[in-house]
Amino acid sequence: MKKPETFIQKRVRGAKRVKSFCGALRRNRRRLGKVFNGVCEIAARVMEKKL
Repeated sequence: MKKPETFIQKRVRGAKRVKSFCGALRRNRRRLGKVFNGVCEIAARVMEKKL
């Protein structure tokens, strides 16, 4: 029963990592513009597919 729990925890950690990464990109939006936001969305979708 421990293995599924750790797997879920890893998924949650990955999701949090993606969210924090997106948050950092949003903070830097002034410098980087909308292109970076698009890259962030694509990266999030790819991560979701891998998870």
